Amino acid sequence: PLVRTVMTSPTLNEAVEYGADFVRGMKVVETNKVALHVSGTASIDERGRTAHVGDFEAQADRMLVNIAALLEGQGADFGDVTSAITYLKHPAHASRLREKLHAAGFEGFPHALVAAPICRPDLLCETEALAVVLTT
Repeated sequence: PLVRTVMTSPTLNEAVEYGADFVRGMKVVETNKVALHVSGTASIDERGRTAHVGDFEAQADRMLVNIAALLEGQGADFGDVTSAITYLKHPAHASRLREKLHAAGFEGFPHALVAAPICRPDLLCETEALAVVLTT
């Protein structure tokens, strides 16, 4: 049977603390691999507040810090990501986001950028990702 464990990070609070009904991520241990499902992650701080309201650059940086922390807590990093989807509130931010993703090493896998509303009106970007770590 699959073993599932909720992923947490010191850079983020638990979403249930502010009334959301999801977890930050889920670790699924299989026979020869571990799949890390990172839920939509944005510029949220340790207390569940939006960090850097109105500042796309800082929000994108904090989003990447939060994703990295979730992965690092499970012994993984951006090199283990196999696919991702990023939601952008304003499509004009796409080229700058791509630059930031490249600089962080968040590349080399299928990654869709989608113009869409984000779960909070003050958030400007949010990414969900799947990372896989082989255990054989």
